[in-house]
Amino acid sequence: QRLQAELAEARTSLETSVTIRKGVESRVLELQSALEAAEGRLRAAGAERDKLLQERERDIAARLLALRGEHKQAMDVSAAEHAAVLQQLKKTHDEALKILRQEH
Repeated sequence: QRLQAELAEARTSLETSVTIRKGVESRVLELQSALEAAEGRLRAAGAERDKLLQERERDIAARLLALRGEHKQAMDVSAAEHAAVLQQLKKTHDEALKILRQEH
């Protein structure tokens, strides 16, 4: 009878261990599933971040190109204005020389 009691106790202990093990395995599977879902969200967030960075880089490149165009245009206008001023100075200089020659 004592042996039967020990056997019953061992069986109960084994059943408890099996139940605990099944619970742990179930929880491990839940955690693995949650981890995989989190990794998927992380990958998606990384892809979205990469997409946003690429869009920002394109925007910056477009703005830089526009600024370069504006700068070139401003430099062309400045050069044209400079040339016009030089031409006017030459004309004034030529007129002054002509006047000086006429006076002498």
